[in-house]
Amino acid sequence: MISDNREKHSLQLCFLVFPPCSGEQLYFDLSPLCSVLFPLSEQKNIKAESGQDVTLPCRAPNNNTIVVEWRRADLDEYVLLYRDEGSVLEEQHPSFKNRVDLLDRWMKDGDVSLIVKDVTINDTGTYECHVVQREPSLKKRLINNKPICIMDVRVEIWFIFAELTIFAPVMFLSFNHFHSKEYIYVYCKPLK
Repeated sequence: MISDNREKHSLQLCFLVFPPCSGEQLYFDLSPLCSVLFPLSEQKNIKAESGQDVTLPCRAPNNNTIVVEWRRADLDEYVLLYRDEGSVLEEQHPSFKNRVDLLDRWMKDGDVSLIVKDVTINDTGTYECHVVQREPSLKKRLINNKPICIMDVRVEIWFIFAELTIFAPVMFLSFNHFHSKEYIYVYCKPLK
């Protein structure tokens, strides 16, 4: 996991290709002089407990977003693809079906935050948000594939047990509050 005070310095070059919508043509501008550049925000760490709904906050630089794609680094399929005012369900990773949505489907003020419902330990990973925005002056779609938000999400399982005292001459059994990814600990100590 990358800590809060460390920035991601790797550069990935890949381009998203979407079929034309509503009869419009796609425009790919790969020239650095013409592309819209998004500042890459510092990577954020988010901790969640199993069963919670979690919001991954992200904001695009303006209101011209026409496509939002959330991905998890270790998966081939996307977490959420939203375009033409609706989610695209083809090629969505099966574990996210009916569990993810945009916080604001209208993306007001550039809000492209993702809600993940009922998280489990299997949702742990690095999430990236990519957007495609319309350039008003060119009336064309510009693609810049740098993620505008990167987040590490770690889901933990918490166990809370009440203390249990057994009055027997041999031992006192105590369950404590702890968290663990895979193990449950129980210890015994002699009665005093």
